[in-house]
Amino acid sequence: MTPGTAWLLAFLAVVTVSAVTIAVRKEPTLVRGATVFRFTILYVAVAWGVLAWRTGGIPPRMLVAGIIAGVISLAMAPWWFVVGGPRTAVIALIEVCFGRVCAQFRRTNGGFAMAVPGGDLHVSVYAPFGKLTVLSFRQKPPHRKGELFRTLLRKQYRGALPTVRIRMG
Repeated sequence: MTPGTAWLLAFLAVVTVSAVTIAVRKEPTLVRGATVFRFTILYVAVAWGVLAWRTGGIPPRMLVAGIIAGVISLAMAPWWFVVGGPRTAVIALIEVCFGRVCAQFRRTNGGFAMAVPGGDLHVSVYAPFGKLTVLSFRQKPPHRKGELFRTLLRKQYRGALPTVRIRMG
C-alpha cells in the first residue's frame, strides 16, 4: 500500500465513523458545513505536507482527491445540517431560540427573518429528504444578536463526534 492510499483510506475511515456515529444516534445532531470544510482542508494540507516531506512529492491522484474533497466541503460550508430531526422540530427549536434572545421575527417563505439593526437575519429551513434539515443564514452586515442566536441554536444540538467525559472522584 502506498502512503497516498493510506492517507485516503484514513480520511474515508474518519468520514465513515463520523457518519455512522451520527446515523445511530437517537437525538438530532448538528453538522456545520464550515467545520467540515476546515477539517477537510486541514487534513488535506497535513496529508500533502507529510507526503511531500516523506516521498519527495505529492502523487497526482492525491492532488485530485484533495481538490475534489476541498470543493465538496467548500460547497457545504455555508449550511448547517441537522441530521435525525424532523423539519417541524427544527422550526420549533428555532422559534424557541428567537424567544430566548428576545428577537422580533416573522415567518417567510421557506424560513424566518429576524429583525436586527442594519437589516434582517434570514434563516432558511429546507428538508431535502427524510430526517435531514438544512439551515442557511444570511445577514448583511453581521450583528451581535444574530451571532447570539446562532450560538444558542448550535448549543441545542450535539456535535458530530462523541464527547469524551472524564469523571473525577
